[in-house]
Amino acid sequence: MAAASAPEGPNGRGRRVSCTVALAVAGALAAVTVGSVSVLDLLPGNGDERAGSDGQPPAATSAPRPSDAAGADGVPEPYLGKWSGRAEANGGTIPLGTFEVTLHQAQPGSRLGKVVQHDLVGQTCTDVLTLKSATPTRLVATAEGAPTNGAQCAQTPHTIYLTPEAKHLTYTSKDPKAGNPRARLSRAG
Repeated sequence: MAAASAPEGPNGRGRRVSCTVALAVAGALAAVTVGSVSVLDLLPGNGDERAGSDGQPPAATSAPRPSDAAGADGVPEPYLGKWSGRAEANGGTIPLGTFEVTLHQAQPGSRLGKVVQHDLVGQTCTDVLTLKSATPTRLVATAEGAPTNGAQCAQTPHTIYLTPEAKHLTYTSKDPKAGNPRARLSRAG
């Protein structure tokens, strides 16, 4: 690296910056850049919201994941019923109000239930759920806006994931246009 000089002064000589100072500044800039990439989680493969090699978010547990195919009995009993919880988008920066999720017994390809969002200004949107797969560790469904929704509701089909955690369900979705909503759901009845 060559030494740099500042604009010429009145005596025609520029102020020289030593190579050591230039290297120190370059090193500091490199450290800040690497630190920013790590802090902002911009490197591929980092973060729990990144898709796995199968294009789906990772399961909530570290235990090996069984096949996603629903068994002969359809949806495992612990998922069934009504669930409710506060929802958020964009990694928790945007509150979405409350999600109410109702799940019935279903086989892959058939209607599983619905998600009703009650937003912060009192409007509601309903997504109809169609089962893709269900195991004891994860349920996957396609969600699509109900035909009765108002203009404020997104109608685009997207994938949702329900993962049991103790007595709760973690709701995550692969819906970038909506900020990939998430919710922690508790039994509602």
